[in-house]
Amino acid sequence: MRARAWVAGFVGIMGCLLAFSLGAPRWGWAHCDTMDGPVVKEAVLALKAGDVTPVLKWVRAEDEAAVKAAFQQTMEGGPIAVMLQEHERGRQRVKAMAAPLPQARAGDRQAQEALAVNLCAYIEHLQAHIDKENNVLFSMADQLLTAQEQQSLVQAFEKHEAEEMGEGVHEKYHQLAHELAST
Repeated sequence: MRARAWVAGFVGIMGCLLAFSLGAPRWGWAHCDTMDGPVVKEAVLALKAGDVTPVLKWVRAEDEAAVKAAFQQTMEGGPIAVMLQEHERGRQRVKAMAAPLPQARAGDRQAQEALAVNLCAYIEHLQAHIDKENNVLFSMADQLLTAQEQQSLVQAFEKHEAEEMGEGVHEKYHQLAHELAST
């Protein structure tokens, strides 16, 4: 449960922390600063796009340079940058698995071997990625976030899961993963 909440919420909370790291203590907090507020939504978009511009409207002019520098550092070498790069590599690996699939289904031995190689590479990629999430990223978040902030993330994930994914979908795939692992 805890890991699911982190995956869903960590990028959002880091975007919020980035956007308000300089100004929040002077401004206080309001709805716009919550997980479902516009600041977090825009920060997530900014992080995904690699462009800080969407969040700058929430930052005071005198803080823009510092926020831009922090954003650039995050995108170039921080843990979010690493994870985003790995997500892109994961998508590339999925495409590499899909390419030989029609020929493999038709019995082409070379395509079947290529598919097997790509499947193994994807499994290794996922294992390493999940290890980084569990042992680096989540540990950093545990140090940065209060218990209340962590609980808010859990609640936000549960809300997303109920409203966007649908009841029982997560559990269905979790069960499928266990079944596949035991075969």
